[in-house]
Amino acid sequence: MGSDFSQSLFENCSFNDCNLSNALVDNTKFQTCHFENCKIVGVDFSPISPILLSACFSKSNLDLCIFMEVDLRKLSFSECHITESQFINANLKEVAFEYCDLSHSLFEDCNLEAADFSTAKSYVFSPESNRIRQAVFSLPEVLRFLEPLDIIIK
Repeated sequence: MGSDFSQSLFENCSFNDCNLSNALVDNTKFQTCHFENCKIVGVDFSPISPILLSACFSKSNLDLCIFMEVDLRKLSFSECHITESQFINANLKEVAFEYCDLSHSLFEDCNLEAADFSTAKSYVFSPESNRIRQAVFSLPEVLRFLEPLDIIIK
């Protein structure tokens, strides 16, 4: 069991080299916070305060996290490991995933409009079940969208 930050307000905070794994964040507010080199594994961000985030995550591990029905618009993830995490019905409009590893993460019913995946790797999600208008992708990673089609490319 991790730390219990429920009902807390963090404003203009920097979290450096912290282990926040399995933390409870029920109705927690993070405003203008920076997380660098943090281990934030297994955190369910779903019950977080809707006044979440103006936050950025840099060089942090966010594996096995749940982001269900949260508004993360314009958040920045830079050089983060975000594997086996779940983004379900989340607003990720204009989110930057700069040099992030998104292996085995689930994106379902998300708003990914204008999100930047151009330097991210190992993402696979259905363009049909997410809004991806004006999202930015790059080759060869964008070809992973074709994986579910079970086709042969030569």
